[in-house]
Amino acid sequence: FQAINWGESNGQTMLIRYKTLKGNIIAREVEPHDLFFARTTRRQVMATFDKKVGAPRSFIVMNILEYSFNGVKFAPKFIVI
Repeated sequence: FQAINWGESNGQTMLIRYKTLKGNIIAREVEPHDLFFARTTRRQVMATFDKKVGAPRSFIVMNILEYSFNGVKFAPKFIVI
């Protein structure tokens, strides 16, 4: 959780490996924008800009299997309200 906060506050792009709800493993390059708790499940969710898709996406934090920082800076693209 601290790594996500660090990436957000320092504007660092993250590389993540993520397990989807269907059990598939995907790799994404994301720009972390915020952490919040889902209303229905109360799971912690990371709001990101997914560079592969080119749009905002959310990822359940507990489903992130691996992460790393590639040193690429980003400028925030949206604000989570």
